[in-house]
Amino acid sequence: MAEHVGIDLGTTLSGLAYLKPDGNPEIVPNADGERLTPSVVFFDSHDDVKLVGSAARDGGDPDRTVFQIKRHMDDPEYFVEIDRRKWTPAEISALILSKLKRDCSRIIGDIHEVVITVPANFNELARKSTIAAAEMAGMKVRRLVNEPTAAAVYYAQTQGVRGRVLVFDMGGGTLDVTILEVEGANIRILTSEGARHLGGANIDEMLLDIYAGQYRTQVNAELFNDERQRRRVLHAAEDAKKMLSKLHRVHDTIGNDTDGIARIDLTREGFEKVVQRLVTRAIMLVEQALASAKLQPGDLRQEISAHSRSLQSELRHPGLCREREDRRGRCEKFHRHCQKHADTLFHEPGIHDLRGQRTGH
Repeated sequence: MAEHVGIDLGTTLSGLAYLKPDGNPEIVPNADGERLTPSVVFFDSHDDVKLVGSAARDGGDPDRTVFQIKRHMDDPEYFVEIDRRKWTPAEISALILSKLKRDCSRIIGDIHEVVITVPANFNELARKSTIAAAEMAGMKVRRLVNEPTAAAVYYAQTQGVRGRVLVFDMGGGTLDVTILEVEGANIRILTSEGARHLGGANIDEMLLDIYAGQYRTQVNAELFNDERQRRRVLHAAEDAKKMLSKLHRVHDTIGNDTDGIARIDLTREGFEKVVQRLVTRAIMLVEQALASAKLQPGDLRQEISAHSRSLQSELRHPGLCREREDRRGRCEKFHRHCQKHADTLFHEPGIHDLRGQRTGH
């Protein structure tokens, strides 16, 4: 039986990790061999089958597919109706948690108790819904831990992070900016700011608009007219976004079944202009957190970047760094390097010493 298990129930991706006998954390792959499971559920119309993860995301009727249910965990009026049954956000989340439990138990043994990370700005209703989802999946929640606090705990234990620390945690659907005082095992939250609907999914929607606009200009027709076509284009836009972290220009060919194809041209400069408004919002949240804690950027010892890999592209471009420099007087890059997810429950690209030295890898 696995004794120490943690789950990151994310807006777009979820994962489960455990502490190995040597005390080191490790992400447990699902039955598909993936370290991270898409937080997507598909309800089959012919059999009483519910697919979760990549199989649900990549195929099936979009009208029977549920995405980003985490954004509704605090809404008691929200439900998804499938075949005349109404599913609450907690019930949908329970299906995702059940897959994680079922798949990972095959590797690490039975899972009965878990720690689950949640956004710092999750309200009481959202937290209760998360606990209810775990109970429906057959797991007792030992504790809910704020995601920025979890990041600080990990780096305090493994990288010796100490002092005043700012955690910049941008995921698929939410943004948390938290300032903590870290001294060994003692961690005190000084302030936390956040946005419930600011993340990679919002940026993907902006790229989707670019695709649709260029197609409309070239073909004089709409690129998609139903959710199935929209999802297909959205996947193409996500792939293009990731490529722009490596290339200055990306070309793509896209079309539909009735109006032909068009050549989509995306540049890094154009991408930066599109997402600049969202990045400015993120910077404003950092400034609000500093003001709330009555601190200046120079008062921070370190900054922890805890974001998904799909967001590394938009937050490390030179143009966006210039935007941060304009607002702060110097370029305190939140994302100076990219690396793959660490073998932990949480996906942090790394730590930055704001006094001139980078620490951690």
